[in-house]
Amino acid sequence: MSGEIIRLTLYVLLSAVEDDLRSVLTDHILAVKAPKQIFPRDTLEKILARHASETASNPDMSDLILFADLGDSIAAVSKEAALLGSQIQNQLKSHNSRLSALVPIRNRVMHGRPLLFEDHTNVLTTCRSLVKGNSAVWIALGETLEKLQNDSNFIHSVEFQPKNDDSSSILHNLPLADFDETGFIGREQEQKTLDRAIRGAYPIITVTGEGGLGKSALALKACYDLIDSGTCPFEAVVWTTAKASRLTVNEIKEIDGAITTSLGVFSAATGFLDGEAASNPLDQLLSHLGAFPILLVVDNLETVLDQNIKHLVESVPVGSKILFTSRASIGAFDFPIPLPPLTEKESGFFLRAAAKFWGVSDVANAKQQVISEYCRKLHNNPLFLKWFIQAIAKGQSPVRVLQNRKIILEFCLSSVVDKLSVHTRKILETLVFLGTSQSEATIAYYTMLSSELVQQGINELVASNLIRSKISKNSAAEQEFIASELAVFYVRSYSKAQQVDESDLVKRRRVLTAEKEKLASQGQIDYYDLNNLFVRGDGDLVVAKLLKDSIRSIKERNLVEAKTLAENAIELNSGYFESHRVLATILQQSKQLMRSQGSFEEAISLNPKHAPLRLWYGDFLFKDLENFEAAIEQYEIGLSLDPTSGPILAAQIRLAFISRDFDKALEIIKRAENLETTNLRMKRRLVDIRCQYYGRFIEYRVEHDDFVGAVDLLADFRMYYSQVDRTFLDRKTLFRIRKMTPSIEKISSFDNALESLGSASVLTSWYRDEFRGATILGPDFSDWAKLGHDAEFEGALKTVNNGFGFLKTEKGDLFFSFRDWEEANDPDSSIFGNEVRFKLGKNEKGVCATCVRLKHSLFDWRDSDIGKSYAGTIERLCEGFGFISTKNGLLFFPFAKWSGPANPTERMLGQNIEFTLSRNEKGFCGINVTPLRETSAEGGGRKTPRMETYSGTITADKGLYGFIELADGEFFFFSVDELKPKGTKIKNLLGKRVNFERSLQVQRGKYPKAVNVFLAN
Repeated sequence: MSGEIIRLTLYVLLSAVEDDLRSVLTDHILAVKAPKQIFPRDTLEKILARHASETASNPDMSDLILFADLGDSIAAVSKEAALLGSQIQNQLKSHNSRLSALVPIRNRVMHGRPLLFEDHTNVLTTCRSLVKGNSAVWIALGETLEKLQNDSNFIHSVEFQPKNDDSSSILHNLPLADFDETGFIGREQEQKTLDRAIRGAYPIITVTGEGGLGKSALALKACYDLIDSGTCPFEAVVWTTAKASRLTVNEIKEIDGAITTSLGVFSAATGFLDGEAASNPLDQLLSHLGAFPILLVVDNLETVLDQNIKHLVESVPVGSKILFTSRASIGAFDFPIPLPPLTEKESGFFLRAAAKFWGVSDVANAKQQVISEYCRKLHNNPLFLKWFIQAIAKGQSPVRVLQNRKIILEFCLSSVVDKLSVHTRKILETLVFLGTSQSEATIAYYTMLSSELVQQGINELVASNLIRSKISKNSAAEQEFIASELAVFYVRSYSKAQQVDESDLVKRRRVLTAEKEKLASQGQIDYYDLNNLFVRGDGDLVVAKLLKDSIRSIKERNLVEAKTLAENAIELNSGYFESHRVLATILQQSKQLMRSQGSFEEAISLNPKHAPLRLWYGDFLFKDLENFEAAIEQYEIGLSLDPTSGPILAAQIRLAFISRDFDKALEIIKRAENLETTNLRMKRRLVDIRCQYYGRFIEYRVEHDDFVGAVDLLADFRMYYSQVDRTFLDRKTLFRIRKMTPSIEKISSFDNALESLGSASVLTSWYRDEFRGATILGPDFSDWAKLGHDAEFEGALKTVNNGFGFLKTEKGDLFFSFRDWEEANDPDSSIFGNEVRFKLGKNEKGVCATCVRLKHSLFDWRDSDIGKSYAGTIERLCEGFGFISTKNGLLFFPFAKWSGPANPTERMLGQNIEFTLSRNEKGFCGINVTPLRETSAEGGGRKTPRMETYSGTITADKGLYGFIELADGEFFFFSVDELKPKGTKIKNLLGKRVNFERSLQVQRGKYPKAVNVFLAN
């Protein structure tokens, strides 16, 4: 059975309608009127011309009716309806619109044009209605319907050859459509787009899409519509095809005599235009394209795409155009029109139509839910749907057909997938394995390919319709990519060569997941801290890792390395604003101010609503460019985005100080002090700013000899200072207060003149008494100093910088220089938190630590210990590595040497483990690190951490956990289960002081854990 049967069926039915209408004209109208009275003059001339083209004899008036086409007959009958009997007249009147709708269908049938989906149904419905209404009139039509129904051989005996449309002046060799059984379905928007492109300025147009979507059908219909439009801009439309195989139910068959080279395509085109083969077909074809406006169509381009094709598209003369259909775009030369799968509704229509034609009634009459499920599993692909119905018609069950789709997938995809480069295939398989959309940055991370290769691969896959792009949920300026459903199914089910290491992908995904959990565990992140990054989603994690390294290099003053890392981050994801912000900071410190400003503005264009960015850019404008007006504008924008931002308010206060607008400064200070969201760190800063306000304003008034006003301010300062929480006064703030001394001395020298106020002497004396001492300027180590120079003390390594660091002691933080570090290697971040021993000393700035060494040496291991097994506990975890607490202190181990089922997580801190001692390039380390099964307390079990008691204020409620802030700005994480008494809710304790014990286990990322939390008295 073939799709030609549909066209033959329509032909015999429409011919019968024409015969019956001619009988009506002959029997009822020509008996009364002559043909020239029945037909308009132009119609009669066409009828006479048709007669003359077929016979040389003079026309007999009754014979002319035979040369009237369907449209002519319907118009004549409608015009002379009054001459007909009432029954005929009424039926023709009620069916007038239906009869008129048959005319364009008749033209499509007779002239070989593509049929539409509804053509067969409309003709059959109209014909049955006509016969049912008046069988005496529609005699030929009734007989034809009866033969179609009762005689299965009737339709095969009909001879019919579509006629050339003599009315068209366009030379063409367009083939007959091969989709008559369903007709052309849907694609309205794609038809409009393709027609505009053909008539537009594009010399090369490519309809692209997966195999079987109907690219050839769309191109063929567009070409027929073009030559029938009456406004075709070409003198010829030349169709060539490089289709080399066809799909049957059971196999893919090669097409005998198929064109398999680009030169074969050129020869076919020139052969049609010249009538003979050319010796140099490419040059001859270009000559034709230059001589006349020609539309050249090359169907199935992907099978013959080579340098000859690229030379052709580079050389196509103005006026002519080339239309390709291909499973892959040719790249920069063409205007691609991607063809998606059919919509769910269109697929349903197509499947039912195919089922009816092939006699698969179970599918044709199935419930819509069943139809939709079939279409979904067949990817709404027309070829898949047609193949599915044909297989069922051959006796296979639907379930079995759906289970064995290898043949059709290979037909549609193998020719494209097999031609992919190695790195492009790796990208495709990676996207299929991950199963979710990925950014260029994450694709580069998972594949370990360079940014250039990733971009090349993505372009190749998009052009081949194997992946599709989508707007990133993070930003409209960024794209993510996901494998097409067809590609996913093909690669997972039938892909031969594997270019990816699946275990490596799992490990890399695990690292990203751990990074995400780490970010989530950090609670409230201060995004006004330049060292912190705003991460929007998974796509930013990869770039954020680079940017963290860049920020670390900035701190180490290695700006060259920092700049390289930031530029690499931008190359991976140019749409991530933090990459440009970090680069701007590096350029700012490098004094490349113009480039820094450009990077700041690029970052703002990518995320204009990020308030911290407005603060940093404002600070740059203020400090580096001294553009105060522009800085104020950025601060105001930032405040409009975050009205409760203490850091931006502080920046505005600083500008007010510079401009000596102290009234405005005080107004902003009070506004900041009244913010409910201000944390303890900001409160300390505001105390410092308020002290600056008094110091600067007093100095200003003294400079202007306004001593009365200066004394009033000093009185206000004394009142303010009496109410300040002393824990908010650090060394920096007290230093600012002592800078007021010259102004105070000037006030004191004018005591006699101010005696009438009665307050100057009292205030200046108060200031001298309060701020002359030095003990309040920092931690008091006086009682330790009394123990002598040889006394040793204990603390822990808190942080290090370039050549110096700080120890955390019970008295407070204590400075030390690397010159006083007595270990073999300088300290770094890998040993933060290790216990140390030290002595007290002095430098030019005050008390410091000397003779600093680790309490438990990291180098107590011996080479003879290597290869032996030891026990320990997980003490700290970092990115890709961790530290084991052992008898000889902390011991480094990489996650690659972890022997557990998955990389360790923070929940395993304190876990008992077993390890083998080894050595790497940096020293001793642990390998074969294996977690031990937990035991009861009696049996040893997990290490019990030491507890220390603290006091602080609950500042954040996260539902199941919260954060406590100490007076020195340190944060502690705690679980709601740690609140005493049980059942207490965190929200009821917000802003209140609590006591708690500190566990030395590190929990929730960088924060220590608080336990046994209870309300302070």
